[in-house]
Amino acid sequence: MLREYSYFKILCKLFWEEKLEAYLVGGALRDFFLDKKILDYDIVVKERVAEMARYFAEIIQGKFIIVNEEHKIYRVIARDIIFDFTSIKGDNIREDLSRRDFTINALALPICSSDSHSGLPDLQDVIDPFGGLNDLRDKIIRATNERVFREDPLRLWRAFRFSAEPGFKIEEKTSELLSKYSLLAGEAARERIKEELMKILQKSESAKIIRDMEEVGLLSSIIPEINEMKQTGENKYHREDVWAHSLQVLAVLEEIVDDGRYKKYIAQDQLPLLKLTALLHDIGKIKSRTVKDGQIHYFGHEKEGVGILEPILKGLRLSRKEISFVCEVGRLHMRPFHLYTAENLSEKGILRFFRQGAALVPVILIHSLADKLANMRNNNRNDEVSSYVTFVDGLLTKYGNYQERTESLYLNGKEIMTITGLPEGPLIGKLLNELHFAQGNGEVNSREEAIAYIINRSD
Repeated sequence: MLREYSYFKILCKLFWEEKLEAYLVGGALRDFFLDKKILDYDIVVKERVAEMARYFAEIIQGKFIIVNEEHKIYRVIARDIIFDFTSIKGDNIREDLSRRDFTINALALPICSSDSHSGLPDLQDVIDPFGGLNDLRDKIIRATNERVFREDPLRLWRAFRFSAEPGFKIEEKTSELLSKYSLLAGEAARERIKEELMKILQKSESAKIIRDMEEVGLLSSIIPEINEMKQTGENKYHREDVWAHSLQVLAVLEEIVDDGRYKKYIAQDQLPLLKLTALLHDIGKIKSRTVKDGQIHYFGHEKEGVGILEPILKGLRLSRKEISFVCEVGRLHMRPFHLYTAENLSEKGILRFFRQGAALVPVILIHSLADKLANMRNNNRNDEVSSYVTFVDGLLTKYGNYQERTESLYLNGKEIMTITGLPEGPLIGKLLNELHFAQGNGEVNSREEAIAYIINRSD
């Protein structure tokens, strides 16, 4: 069964010839039994770790990297496949496996049990001291011992990431340990937390996992504002608090994405960020509550939210581009609904939104759809759902046409100055802006029409 993995076959033959004790462990073995593609191999070696890793790299013409010399961790990269080599922790492989997080990861395959001719290990020789193969079969996440979360708080996040796999669930005793040690969650490195969180949000049913995570307080350990969200938000428009509403928005967003119609508008790397936005889009309500005539309002909460979001996202080690995405979608998340409820919706108002949102318009619209559908369903306003879906679909079509028309303006600022004889200044910017709108709504469709339009507007 392992014959298709050519690099791994070379590795096995190498260790067989050297007669060295080495094992395939962890995620690669787990993923193999789950019939998933393997791109990362973890190899533990009894001795000569660096030498064997370097030798293997030479044989397959891969790149050799020293990850951590002190802890004897080395990496070999060949094409898109990664091999990590490290020494056995403890006196033997069973002691090494006892230090791992979950039973499904505490598996080892002796490489030197290989057949001397093929250089491949025998799958019957898998070392499984904690019943990991049974747990894989039954799709159970089980801690190997009671110390795992105390020894490495990142494992709290990893437990939920593994439970996000289809059909997997966390067994009862491990759930109790998660609750017991949840206060340690924030002690893990932020970069690693971000990595685990993004992997969870890539899953199709992450809303349930996020809900389970927060039931033991994981998310609020790194975003304490979530506790305030749980105490904020009920008014005549919302029956539920901000956090409960945000979870509903995330669940509806996943329904929308799974439906397939809107998938083409969301890039793969945008999906977890859009889901994160769904969770935090109303965070500004914790700072914008006002009461007028006995009614609770959250005017300007979308703008207030940006100031709260930026430090949170920086703390999570998101890149500037990722922070910009979440903040901009959050800042503009009310605009589509304001257009929908406008008494006199104008073409200019729509085009102004298109200019504000730029390339993010489609994801802003999809987020708005999830936001409003969650609210309408929760308030028994199902009769409004189809109307808002039609409105959003119409804006998506209109935006596609707008993009084509405004990909490049027929005239630039210098050309407008030449045509009109006007000096550089605010008026040129105003004319450029008007030309953009005219192209966007189809009023101007050629360079000649653009020249005529500018001459007419500058008279």
